[in-house]
Amino acid sequence: MATSWLTLAALPEQSLVPWIGPVQRRNSKEAIMGAGRPPLPIGTWGKIRRTCLGPNRWVASCQIRDIDGITRKARRHTPRGVKDIRGAAAERALIQHLTERVPPSNSIITPETTMADLWTAYRQHLVDRKRSSNTLQRNDINAKLIVAGLGGVRVREMQQTQRAEEFIRRIEKDNGPGAAKSVRATLSGMMSMAVRYGALVANPIRETLPADTGGRRPARSLESRDAVEILRGISTSTAPCPPIRKGSDGRPHQPRYRVPTVAEYCHRHDIVDVIWGFAGTGLRASELFGLLWEDFDPKKKTIKVTGKVIRVKGRGMVRITEENSKHIHREIALPTVLVDRLVLRQQTGRPNDLGLIYPSEAGTIMDPTNFNDQWRRVRKALGFDFEFDITGHTFRKTLLTIGDDAGISAVALADHAGHSEASMTQNTYLGRKRVRYEIAAAVDAALGPHAPAETSRPHKAINGLFCDPEHEKWPRSERLPSP
Repeated sequence: MATSWLTLAALPEQSLVPWIGPVQRRNSKEAIMGAGRPPLPIGTWGKIRRTCLGPNRWVASCQIRDIDGITRKARRHTPRGVKDIRGAAAERALIQHLTERVPPSNSIITPETTMADLWTAYRQHLVDRKRSSNTLQRNDINAKLIVAGLGGVRVREMQQTQRAEEFIRRIEKDNGPGAAKSVRATLSGMMSMAVRYGALVANPIRETLPADTGGRRPARSLESRDAVEILRGISTSTAPCPPIRKGSDGRPHQPRYRVPTVAEYCHRHDIVDVIWGFAGTGLRASELFGLLWEDFDPKKKTIKVTGKVIRVKGRGMVRITEENSKHIHREIALPTVLVDRLVLRQQTGRPNDLGLIYPSEAGTIMDPTNFNDQWRRVRKALGFDFEFDITGHTFRKTLLTIGDDAGISAVALADHAGHSEASMTQNTYLGRKRVRYEIAAAVDAALGPHAPAETSRPHKAINGLFCDPEHEKWPRSERLPSP
């Protein structure tokens, strides 16, 4: 038999406690808050209501939860001069206001955001942080592989490290360890952004194995005598300098013209002065090809580094002066031998509208890739047998190594090279795996004066050990037992 509400109301309050339970004994305010609807998600709004205020005059309103978490009422009236019979114009005006009021959806990262949308937000983040054009281009290349392989995956589904691990290993197999390392870096930046927005608890990319790129190779620089031989060879060598490209049959290409010598080829394509620029300044290729005559001071024997050249998609080679690194803009000292060459070049060099010291043959910005192709041909023709390829960056490491051998501090070398940390100069740019004759000289200086005059003296075997006759009488406690 069911108990009626009238019967329950007639019972005393104490008898209802075990049946109602302690939750029902809370005050009325807590009961109302606990029984209410959950709040709207941040950046969303509820049902839009239309209210007629008169002929062709409507107001549309709704509740919206703003970015600060507070729910407010938003309303918009029918625009003036617009015929609005049922309030549709007022509702359209309200929706436009709500869309402009709430940030774009790609900036709100949730666990349900796809990896493609996450990349869009991360790309805008890089632009807002004023990353360089090369950084944006490199991340764009990586994003093509990420979107192609994980574009439809939700952020919450990336919490499983196994999925990210399998993707990076697949990139390493198909595109090589270098591409896998770069993609992993971009992917880690995207996941870090998702963690900051609360879509993930931890970055799963940090737990993946790095690509096997063979480890960091030690810095290789030239010995001073080898650098002198190269600088002499590009100016005076009579060795033939044929092209290195191959024909369709795989054999070396046989040109129909007379093959120039190394010296002829280097002078014709302005390679001599460029290599001297690398050796005398220690600048990066992008910085060397961006030097201007107006920044050269022959009296002070200095030059200012005020920009660099980069390749921008759709524009080609451009010179930029604004960069996120403050160490790019600096003034460096020049050796006298390079100052003399620059003064002569300023009088007889190629004119160009940009005022560049090292322009291309057409008077435009020199492309480092094109110069590397020309230098590769010269390098092969010279026939130097080194364990590593000699590039413009090799001369940069050579200059810093010469400075280190001369006792110049790592901080001074870092200032010249444009490094933000002196440890970068020491760990990456100073030559390693070199024969250190100075160590042998230091040992000679420390032990040589105390060495005996004889180069050798007879030794005698005592208890199976060869000893100096002067020390034949050892203490009894130190003697070995007879066999």
